[in-house]
Amino acid sequence: MTGFLLELYVARTNCAAGGMSADRFKRAALEVTAEGKPVRLLRSIFVPEDETCFLLFDAASADLVAEAVHRAGLRHEHISAATSTTVAAASAAATHPKGTTMTITTQLTDYTEPVRNGMWWPAKPDVLVFARDVGGNEQRQIYRLDAGSKEPVLLTDSARANAPAAVNRARTRLLVTSTDVDKVSGRRDNPTLDLALVDPLAPDKKSKIATLPGTAWGDFSFSFDDRRLALVEFKSITESYVWVMDLKTGERRRVLPATGPATGHTIASSEVNFSRDGKGLFLTTDRKGEFQRASYLDLATGRLETFGPSTSDVEQLVLSPDGRTLAMISNEAGTGVLRLFDANSRRELPRPSMPTGAVKGIEWHHDSGALALVLDTAQTPGDVYVLDRKSNAVARWTESKVEGLDASRFRTQQAIRWTSFDGREITGFITRPPESFNGRRPVIVDGRNLYDPEKMREHGIRYYSIGRVKVEQPAAVRVGESA
Repeated sequence: MTGFLLELYVARTNCAAGGMSADRFKRAALEVTAEGKPVRLLRSIFVPEDETCFLLFDAASADLVAEAVHRAGLRHEHISAATSTTVAAASAAATHPKGTTMTITTQLTDYTEPVRNGMWWPAKPDVLVFARDVGGNEQRQIYRLDAGSKEPVLLTDSARANAPAAVNRARTRLLVTSTDVDKVSGRRDNPTLDLALVDPLAPDKKSKIATLPGTAWGDFSFSFDDRRLALVEFKSITESYVWVMDLKTGERRRVLPATGPATGHTIASSEVNFSRDGKGLFLTTDRKGEFQRASYLDLATGRLETFGPSTSDVEQLVLSPDGRTLAMISNEAGTGVLRLFDANSRRELPRPSMPTGAVKGIEWHHDSGALALVLDTAQTPGDVYVLDRKSNAVARWTESKVEGLDASRFRTQQAIRWTSFDGREITGFITRPPESFNGRRPVIVDGRNLYDPEKMREHGIRYYSIGRVKVEQPAAVRVGESA
């Protein structure tokens, strides 16, 4: 099988046509494959600026590709043999900031075991590095999938459970955690976690860094010179410890809370990032109150400086690759809010104008010029948006489909606040009916199963509970009737 690249014309104002073209080609490829002439679509890349959609696939010859294209009824520019250079060029064009940035999603992996996460390897952008389970045992392994290949290359020891943890600043090594698995009892005395640096393109050159006590370690962050590693030891949701490790010697030092007499009070910290100058750490911690506050820890003095919202938890804190800008997601009244801060002064920067919704999953581009995020709104459930730092403008990159429904007609929830019986402010969300409807709707949503279903039925209320025997619902209550 050989890789081929097909070019299609797609108007920049109609990116959905590219997705439909890919779907049509998939169906046609299945027909050709069923006749004993395998053709497999691997990936699609849409370049709005050039009004071109690239389709990457496997086939025995260009003639088979042409046959599938003909059956799909597609008009194409030309078919060429795919190389790592041509695929990388197409990918780069698709992410170029000049044009519209809507993209087409294509499934890259198809295994019986779940793929947990993956990334394009920076040193070779057409190589996919991903982790998945093996044999249903959750003994996760890390693989490399080369461009045009169907079978991945195993990068880790199959006798151990492995997981990707972080990429170093030079973007040449993958930090991998691994631990032994007890195949007999499922339990081990004094378990440990190994840390190693792996080059996915040359996995035999793996270098072990250290062995840590226990297995609950995470939030790994490399210093900008790649000489130190910050990491968090998790004990419970209310207790964790921040450490800094010398990567040459493997020696580590606890920095938050610092080593000393026990105080009887535990704190929880996470989201660790080395500062650009290496003199401190950006992180979130509840050391100074009940909320997870964004903070800066001076490694020399141990002084902790908080910044950002003071009455909400910070759920994600990510420093840009150039070390100059912090992106934060804070949980404000139940909604994930994106905020940006200057890393040097810790002053908040102008917030971008975004659709109303909850932000999550922020990630910086390696050049620090763009920030990717997932935005959940009533009309766009889980779509990817990209913030351009130069213009502070947000562009939508994906368009999720809700099969059989028109998502544009979904109602937007509104945040509401009220005071409880003990004077505390409570926040929530309400989905209001269309303005044309002014009647009453006797409905109770009970998340705790507090009410008796029969009593609700007797009062004419449509009542649904979880985990209980279904209760026959009453006839529809007429508009204007009281519950």
